Amino acid sequence: MSAFLKVSKVFAAFFPAVLCSAAFALPGFTPSIADVSGEYVYFCDKTFYRDSYIGFLAYDAGTFAARYFAPKDEKTKLPAKSVEIYVTVNPDSDHLEITGEKIGAAAPDDTEIVNYLHDIMYELSARRIKAGAVEPVISAGKGGFLREGAIKKNEDFMQFGGNVTVFYDALIPLFNIKLIEDAAGKNVFYAVAAGRLRSSEDRSFADFAGFPVKYADNRHVFKKSSGDKTEYAISDGQSITLDKNWTQQMANVWSCKDAAVLSAGIINSSASSAAGKDADKGGIPFATVRQLLLSMDGAYINLPDVKISYSADSCSVESILFQPETGNVTKNFKTLTQRDGGFYLFTMSVFYNIYAKHKAYFDSVKNSYSVNMGIR
Repeated sequence: MSAFLKVSKVFAAFFPAVLCSAAFALPGFTPSIADVSGEYVYFCDKTFYRDSYIGFLAYDAGTFAARYFAPKDEKTKLPAKSVEIYVTVNPDSDHLEITGEKIGAAAPDDTEIVNYLHDIMYELSARRIKAGAVEPVISAGKGGFLREGAIKKNEDFMQFGGNVTVFYDALIPLFNIKLIEDAAGKNVFYAVAAGRLRSSEDRSFADFAGFPVKYADNRHVFKKSSGDKTEYAISDGQSITLDKNWTQQMANVWSCKDAAVLSAGIINSSASSAAGKDADKGGIPFATVRQLLLSMDGAYINLPDVKISYSADSCSVESILFQPETGNVTKNFKTLTQRDGGFYLFTMSVFYNIYAKHKAYFDSVKNSYSVNMGIR
């Protein structure tokens, strides 16, 4: 359970720090949600003959990294491959202008991949500039994240077979591109993870190695006990209803045996108003919603599995979190509700295999969380 508590604490500590970070953007356009130092995004690129990922990391307005990674391929007996380059750009240019480069992890025969990283960075930048304003779009919350909440543009992109549809979304850092779909409707280039480094020692970008084809984390066991339920009043009008399976660990944290953990609290932040309520008609600012999607500390949110739903004054994100170091997979729920001077934050994490077997039970726990709007 200590791993669960660590995740909950880190998220709560990390969230307000992000809201106060210095902001910037790639050259040539002004995004509706500014990027911040350490943000990155990874794409699955289907143009290669084996599973491949392309990642981009922003250090500051003039310094970026690009990385190619392909996992070990058992069928072709090919080892894992990682190629990384670091570039400086002219932040005052009206287009992407690379002014310097350093090649990191790369073998002598990786020249073609290095050139591809150059080309794709130039291409994505040019298309994002041409796209113009990419304002956030409220998704319906019923379909997949990749196709919902996006601005679609038909483009000619030879790298991906000619006629394609590019899905732009302000929630995705850097290029604001989350999906490129070919003429046959196939995903040929799509965002799989976005995150932010917490320090210079954080290797989350450099160590990203993709997601497993299937989540095979079946080590965790949960035997549900029956019993009466208790409604717990939490700070400032929040409440949650729990049964005897849950143990209170702190004032606003409960654990469910070795299966799950939940927390409910308040985030005070002047950035909640500065981030722009008008961006989403008075609800949670989209700059804040982006933070709910970011991976951190070597644990990765699989973006294609994400579901986002909005109400007049709240936003809920449902996701799957993969932790390569331990092999753990969790089903995560986060809900932010607007309040004066900040937000209410509810989180619940359940081991994935346990949630799959007890979905109705954990959904009922999640749905019992409420905020008394009259008190806030």
